Amino acid sequence: MSKDSFYEASEFNNIKELFYNSVNKFGDNVAFVTKYKINNEVKYENKTYKAVLDDVNALGTKLFDMNLNNKRY
Repeated sequence: MSKDSFYEASEFNNIKELFYNSVNKFGDNVAFVTKYKINNEVKYENKTYKAVLDDVNALGTKLFDMNLNNKRY
């Protein structure tokens, strides 16, 4: 198999760069679909790349507020 048959991959130094790059490329596209059931009715919730980044940032802020920055458990 030759090298030309592979896709070009981007390199990132950390997960933060990966998230921000994905939002820049795909921001309003659906990243995840969650299926859930309420009273025998099935519903789906779409989550865009921007919304996922907002959730990740909110989690990071909460962990920082709880003094858990730079901790390993």
